[in-house]
Amino acid sequence: MAGLVLPTITALAMASQNLPEEEIANAAAATAAVTRNSAQLEGTSRVWSKLVASSLKQESSLQDDLIECSKSLGMRRLPSGNRKDEITACYLDSSLPSTLDMVAKYSSGSVWDGVLANANVGGENVHRGSILGAVLGARSSSSDSSSKLQEGLYNEKELQEEIDAFVHAVLKP
Repeated sequence: MAGLVLPTITALAMASQNLPEEEIANAAAATAAVTRNSAQLEGTSRVWSKLVASSLKQESSLQDDLIECSKSLGMRRLPSGNRKDEITACYLDSSLPSTLDMVAKYSSGSVWDGVLANANVGGENVHRGSILGAVLGARSSSSDSSSKLQEGLYNEKELQEEIDAFVHAVLKP
């Protein structure tokens, strides 16, 4: 799951520039390849980036996006917002299905509720929370919890500078 954090940021940065889906997927896979030597992570990054980009653009329904994502990942079951949040290990094949369930479950509420539920469930919740929060935030149409999630972060300024530098590196021609 840790390997999906930077590809998620790459996908968000590129989608915000309305770049083509395939270009976003290639960039997300390339970002994954910088940190890990894993064909599985690169392939997952391609698929995940499409969900991330679609969440930002919101040109299709979340349910359709989740179904496409799960099928493209070869999952045996479709994501459902009716499942109990589950503790998982850090491995993609065990944690990503749970993450997609949480996207389905918490997308209609506040981003804060989703990331708080993720933190409380335990297990591999740090990296899952990063990518879950990114998708929920991208899909959110309100800023009801944005200040709660940003203000008061330890080293807030340094974190913002680091994120800005990464996004600049991704979008640089």
